[in-house]
Amino acid sequence: MEEAAEVTKFTKPICSTCGSDDIVVDAYARWNPVTQQFELDGDTSTTSLCGKCGGETSIRNIPLAGRTKAAKDKKHETRSN
Repeated sequence: MEEAAEVTKFTKPICSTCGSDDIVVDAYARWNPVTQQFELDGDTSTTSLCGKCGGETSIRNIPLAGRTKAAKDKKHETRSN
């Protein structure tokens, strides 16, 4: 019997004022010496700007119909030799 995969739905952040998804947020990145890359660090909700409204906004997350993490993982599977 196959075990049921945990399904998490994808969301899309939009401007709470106009509904646009043209959102920019401030973020901090920290250098990771193991991966040799900058990685996002902490909360990115300090300031959000909307490109359509042209001002500061709060973000509202809406569900994306038909998209789940389980579906995405299956789509990006690769065959191993």
